[in-house]
Amino acid sequence: MLRASIQTIEGGELICPTITSGLGNCGVAKGDVIRALADAVVLCDDDEYPDARVRAEYALGRDGADRIAMVAGNFSMMNRALDAIGAPIDSTMDSLAAELGTTIPSHLRRER
Repeated sequence: MLRASIQTIEGGELICPTITSGLGNCGVAKGDVIRALADAVVLCDDDEYPDARVRAEYALGRDGADRIAMVAGNFSMMNRALDAIGAPIDSTMDSLAAELGTTIPSHLRRER
């Protein structure tokens, strides 16, 4: 979702591979800033959010920081809602789960 939501920054193309580990150099331009703000939003971390937000605005501009926060918030909300109702996850999502560094639990798996 994050990759699809931010197509350009300051008129240039944003090439953003998946951020799967670490807060340091993870191969994504400004990846540490993106991940810190997304983490603060998803975890509702009131202590970390202000600093992460300022760093994201400085690095990516206000629009970039807004988009990171909106995508992270929406992603978190949708996942919590789906988890709450026990929505099954289609097995076609295995490759996406692997890309994100996770596996689909067997009790939530729906085979095709």
